[in-house]
Amino acid sequence: AEVSHALRHYLGDKLNVAAAGLTLHDIRRALEARGAEPALVAQVVACCEAGDMGRFAPGAGTKEDMARLLEATGNALAQLEGIRWNAR
Repeated sequence: AEVSHALRHYLGDKLNVAAAGLTLHDIRRALEARGAEPALVAQVVACCEAGDMGRFAPGAGTKEDMARLLEATGNALAQLEGIRWNAR
């Protein structure tokens, strides 16, 4: 759940919008508009979805699943730093 929360807040800050209302559709559209590679868009969305799954179905993942999710999220955040956020 924390992964989804952190990603949404990061993206909300970068996009200057409230993280609470940020949907996966909004995230996808904003990243595509800023020229993010399709693989990065898919990775960010997948990380958010996995984080949401943890929020609504706690205990569903193993420690290995959580470690993979944290690694994927860290990689996605590193790549997101290369995006021109002021582009529309």
